[in-house]
Amino acid sequence: ETKMIVPYFSNIYQEYQENRIMKQDKIINLLDCIHVEIARKYIENNVLETHSYNSKIKDLSSLLDQYFWTEKAPSFYASQLHITLKHLNRICNEILKKTTTQVITDRIILEAKRMLMNKKRTVNEIASALGFDDYSYFVRLFKKHAGMTPTAFRVSKMS
Repeated sequence: ETKMIVPYFSNIYQEYQENRIMKQDKIINLLDCIHVEIARKYIENNVLETHSYNSKIKDLSSLLDQYFWTEKAPSFYASQLHITLKHLNRICNEILKKTTTQVITDRIILEAKRMLMNKKRTVNEIASALGFDDYSYFVRLFKKHAGMTPTAFRVSKMS
């Protein structure tokens, strides 16, 4: 890849050695050419990486829809995507500005809110259906992320 910009540096050096008119202007223009070549390469790499990251986010979303009922560990999703947990966190932070744990929790809370809109199930049944054996932990998690308890949420949406 340096083959593209090395000639510009050679031209800059040659121009610097000679004492010609508009020497400085030519050097500045050659530096601009180097900048353009490097920017092109950066954009090309960044677009590919962003596309790859968006693809992983889409795959994560599909996995979440399928497994969030039973799988809460970020490491499970990283394993399913065939990447490290560190890389999955990097992708989530880059694209969604959240950790993988936050993404998983957001999906769980969204489903909990949907389920709370239907009064057929108790909060305890909803917690259990979402894979929480500890009802009080579910209530604390919900309150932390929704700003109110599941019961208060249900009442506020039903009135």
